[in-house]
Amino acid sequence: MSEQRKPHLDPARRIVAELGGPTATARIAGVHVSQVYRWMWPEDNSGYGGWIPRKPWRKIQEWAKETGQDLGEDRFRTAA
Repeated sequence: MSEQRKPHLDPARRIVAELGGPTATARIAGVHVSQVYRWMWPEDNSGYGGWIPRKPWRKIQEWAKETGQDLGEDRFRTAA
């Protein structure tokens, strides 16, 4: 049996990559790694459509500020 891979959607995909992958992102955001994957999945596949929910995004922003990382919102907006 072949399992189909879910496409990873932006901007969550780019943010997760910038933070060092799903495991590192989960640690930073204080969530289980499975939640990080759901941020990157399409909405029709039980995901968030590439968007990070507000509460973990705030934790990511706090971490970025504390560590001097540049994760400004504009860097991760998709082109309209």
